[in-house]
Amino acid sequence: MLEKLKRAEALLVKLEGGVLVALLSVMVALSFFQVVQRQLFGTGLLWGDTFLRYLVLWVGFLGAAIAAAAGKHFAWEAAAHHGGRRGTILKVVANLACAAITACLSAAAWRFFLEEHQAAKMLFSVAGFGVPVWIFVLAIPAGFMLVLLHTMMRAATA
Repeated sequence: MLEKLKRAEALLVKLEGGVLVALLSVMVALSFFQVVQRQLFGTGLLWGDTFLRYLVLWVGFLGAAIAAAAGKHFAWEAAAHHGGRRGTILKVVANLACAAITACLSAAAWRFFLEEHQAAKMLFSVAGFGVPVWIFVLAIPAGFMLVLLHTMMRAATA
């Protein structure tokens, strides 16, 4: 069972890494395009900077999830790391404390997302298609939930 859990987490980390690389590639390409447009033509995509700002949320949370999977996310990971051999009480308590706090943050982020979704605000429009804010705000609860998932997996394997 423990081995299956580790394989599932490894697969999830690969998926997160792939999405992270894709988003970073989009960010670099769009930033380069914006600079070229501004320097050569004095203009750019009206929605480009806003889109990039919100992509930073996704990239940041995916990076945090990958760091949590590697055991390098929270400061009190040091307590778990220096707690001695595998399974000691200090490691278990540190991992459970991380999971509890992340669960609270996930719940708050989910409530925030639901409020943004109900407000139905538009972030920008592209070719007449309105892009709602909630698509980008979803990064916050999704990111916290990924961090929570990795933290719980670390607690189970500590």
